[in-house]
Amino acid sequence: MSLYFTYFVKKFNTENKMRTNSILFSSIALLLLLQLSSCSCEDTKKDNIEETTWDVPEVPDTIVDLPRKEVHDTVSLNQTLYHYEYDFHPVDSLPTVMSFSGLEYHDNEVDLTIRNDSSKIFRKKFTKSTFKEIVPSKDLKKMSLTNFNYFSAKREGQSKFHFLATISDPEESDEYGYFIDVQISKSGDLHIEKAQEQDITTMPLNYEEEGEE
Repeated sequence: MSLYFTYFVKKFNTENKMRTNSILFSSIALLLLLQLSSCSCEDTKKDNIEETTWDVPEVPDTIVDLPRKEVHDTVSLNQTLYHYEYDFHPVDSLPTVMSFSGLEYHDNEVDLTIRNDSSKIFRKKFTKSTFKEIVPSKDLKKMSLTNFNYFSAKREGQSKFHFLATISDPEESDEYGYFIDVQISKSGDLHIEKAQEQDITTMPLNYEEEGEE
């Protein structure tokens, strides 16, 4: 009886160890499988991240503005003191102009007012189209109103107000373009003509390209 009991105890212990080992091996195998699956998922995520491409949004071309200029000054005509002011500024609603270098510019407008004491004798807004009778249309389309100043050569001893308007390429105003004498009488009458060569230091050259109509 003792021998049979000892035999069954040993057999039970052996089978129990085998079950325990089997469970242990199964658990280890499951853990390894889960770890491999996790690594595989991480690699897949990394691969997906590395393979993902992003479209860079296009940045719209910038339209350049010439500097704004606000001027207030006085001038004497026939011993009478007058005050003038003008605002030279870009206007979004005007057609843009492409410079020689390929940059796009807003065109400009000048708002001019002349007063005698508190009485306003003249008020007008100028754009390049104001000078279409002087500047050829093929040039006018390619140029902008790039400057506006009191005509310094005609500041003293004159019976009219003289302003100098420049129609030119936005980046080459001293080399290509037109200088225009804007004349305003004391009664507010406007007359426009091409500036005389002897009155300005640098005469503009006509902007012409061969082969263009």
